[in-house]
Amino acid sequence: MKRTDLSILKMYSHLLAALLFVFGMGTSCDSNKDSSTVAGNGSPYAKFKIKGNVKSDSTNANIAAIKVLSPKDSTMTDSSGNYQLEIESYPAGQTFMVHFVDADGNLNGAFHTKDTVATFTNPQYIDGDGSWYEGETSTQLNVKLKPE
Repeated sequence: MKRTDLSILKMYSHLLAALLFVFGMGTSCDSNKDSSTVAGNGSPYAKFKIKGNVKSDSTNANIAAIKVLSPKDSTMTDSSGNYQLEIESYPAGQTFMVHFVDADGNLNGAFHTKDTVATFTNPQYIDGDGSWYEGETSTQLNVKLKPE
């Protein structure tokens, strides 16, 4: 390679590094701080908890073994019909679709599937870290399933 070719490559390399820095793609480390702390890009997030109970529409009895699904988490109701979902998402008012499905067939009776939404309007967050993590918020979503 000629000397002028190397100069051109170095110039392009410096130009690319400057553009990456301007657009936030570079990293920096403050020598006065812990060396494991690196500046970087991120996105604020929060933990949304949906808690509740599932009962029979006809007998008002708690229903165990109901599968509870959301786009980002799933669980089963316990022996008392209780469940909890945890979803990490952008910290703002949110609406999450929640599906309730009888997963055990006739063991505890057969129930129809139910789709509903959990809504977080003007959520209040607790235990944030003062950085990207805003904290957590929760809502109660109790449902009644109709027997088949």
